[in-house]
Amino acid sequence: MNAILLDGSMGLYLQSKIGDLGKYPELTNISHASQVREIHAEYAAAGAQITTSNTFLVSPYRSTLAEYDITQMLMKSLTNALSAGLPIALDIGPLGRLLEPYGELSADDVYAEFAAVISAGAPVADYVLLETFADLREIEIALRAANECCSKPVFVTATFRADGTTYMGATVEQFAACANMCGANVVGFNCTLNPLEAREVFDRFKACTDIPLLVQPNQIEGAGADEFADAMMWYVERGAAYVGGCCGTTPAHIKALGDRIRDAS
Repeated sequence: MNAILLDGSMGLYLQSKIGDLGKYPELTNISHASQVREIHAEYAAAGAQITTSNTFLVSPYRSTLAEYDITQMLMKSLTNALSAGLPIALDIGPLGRLLEPYGELSADDVYAEFAAVISAGAPVADYVLLETFADLREIEIALRAANECCSKPVFVTATFRADGTTYMGATVEQFAACANMCGANVVGFNCTLNPLEAREVFDRFKACTDIPLLVQPNQIEGAGADEFADAMMWYVERGAAYVGGCCGTTPAHIKALGDRIRDAS
């Protein structure tokens, strides 16, 4: 089966269009809704088969700081994504604050944050995408919230350094075991590394889990969309189930990758 193609970067690509995204980039779903919809449409036209909602930073805590209603924000973001006419992955990132004893958040606090976003957004979405995580405890809590608060398939990715560890010290093997234990439907990695740098990480995933794998690395600095697509085919040929791009990737990167996948089928 051919790899399913996700989209690429939202934040950096949107920044290239409108400039500074401000302290609360999720507000662009309202202030620059037409540009957000335009990006979703560009990725759909490029061949993406799943669109990712512009909700990576949305949380109850941030909604209090930025003074927005979380349900209204999620509905606006998902409406923007729906305009592309593709299945939607509800995008949820880490909270950006540490759990006890390193920070002030209790496990119950973390669960409540994720549960609020998932409960409000998942009914409109087709998938839940937990991405760019580094803390194994936070990953476990987020997965538990996803499985208890909705019935949609759950994708989860962590972000690794070249040695196969997150900045919080979790290894590929630990993350894969956690994803398996907590019922993730798709597991993988995104961000930090480009596709030339992440091959060992992928091989380690292949060796320790049978869960379908998602690969969304960053662009290759100094290279173009074709070079990115060529490098990504290494993962497609080795069985990646879902592929896309993270920081620095654009509709051109996704189109080039989609063209390679079709040519190889």
